[in-house]
Amino acid sequence: MPQELIKELKPRAYLLYFLSFAVAFSICFVPYVPIKSGLSLRLEDFLLPLVLVAIAPSLKHVKEMYFIVLGLWGLWALISMAANGRLMALNDYFELYKLLKYASYAVFFWVFFLLKPPVFTWVASFFALAVLFNMLHYYNVFNFNEIVMPLYCPNPEQLKFFGRNSLGGPATKRILGTMGNPNVNALFFSFFMVYFMPYLRKSKWHFGKLMFFIAVAMLLFTQSRTGLLACVFVYICFIFKAKLSWKQVVSYSLVMLLVALLVFDADQYSMQYVTKAKWSMEENGSVRGRLEVWGELLKMVADQPVFGYGINKNYFYEHKLYSENEYILVLWRYGIPGLLFYGMMLFGLCFKYRDILIKRDSHESETYLFLVLLLATNALTNNPMSNPMILVMFAMATGFFLSQTLPERRSFLQDIFFKRMLWK
Repeated sequence: MPQELIKELKPRAYLLYFLSFAVAFSICFVPYVPIKSGLSLRLEDFLLPLVLVAIAPSLKHVKEMYFIVLGLWGLWALISMAANGRLMALNDYFELYKLLKYASYAVFFWVFFLLKPPVFTWVASFFALAVLFNMLHYYNVFNFNEIVMPLYCPNPEQLKFFGRNSLGGPATKRILGTMGNPNVNALFFSFFMVYFMPYLRKSKWHFGKLMFFIAVAMLLFTQSRTGLLACVFVYICFIFKAKLSWKQVVSYSLVMLLVALLVFDADQYSMQYVTKAKWSMEENGSVRGRLEVWGELLKMVADQPVFGYGINKNYFYEHKLYSENEYILVLWRYGIPGLLFYGMMLFGLCFKYRDILIKRDSHESETYLFLVLLLATNALTNNPMSNPMILVMFAMATGFFLSQTLPERRSFLQDIFFKRMLWK
């Protein structure tokens, strides 16, 4: 869109800019807002009514089967709840709310990115502030961990033993950041890493390359083993898709090795959670515990493979269980149909537009493709889409991808949206 026309945008466009900035800032830096015991909301939840108002004029033009599938998943969730006699379980409806929230924000960012905002500037700015925040936390500058971090860390024990073992001695530091959890923080920085990764294609220097390597460093500071493995997998996939030269591969790999050495040198315990990990089931209690829980849940699925257990969040609370595998969790909650819906939510657009994702080198396509791979890999040992911040970040990526001119769809970006809604 011509820059000279931006100044003439109607109030609705300004609302889109304001809301997108507020949502992005909220995800990166605003903590949960406690409502009552056991219930906390986020700023994105309070902004959702305004988001719905902003996208309402565009909804009749959104002809994308993807969103119908999300609606059908919500309907199936109700059927599953009814089959298990859980229609009166109010806290289970939060999962339906998450679907509505994801779909709403995906459409919102689809509409917003049609305005062609300066995406790189925005992302780089938020990323730089996030790095600063996490470094203040890592080194506890000005008693940061005592004054600021309690607002973000829901588990006081994690903060109490940050850089300390159970005996109070020095130990590895896994940055919690604004996510309040090292594994979620790893996903948070992985999103930035994937966004900056396409800049590695460029033969000449670009600031995005530096951002990519800084994102790798921040990921290492989280010491999330699943996050690291997922990013290595995604990076290898990118090398083959981008057809990087051997010179580029070697040079970038050497820089990443240097980054790893710098992180390792930041603290003598900085990488021990990864370097001293036990990979055998007998020695690794975390792996053994996960396998036991997965086995128990899958046995239950065998008894109710179609309807699942109707979400039933209370089952996990009462038994103090953590599924730590989103595929098994969805299968347990919604049965086999629910797992298919989850797969369509994650991979549906990739399948429909597979030719574009494979052949087109646009930033939107590559960012979305590799984020899907990243989330799909993390879902093997974590529940990434269950996290409200990660869910909205993925909605951003979905909208970013859909904002391209894609086949099978009239260019409602110019003909319908801009001319009819902004300029008249």
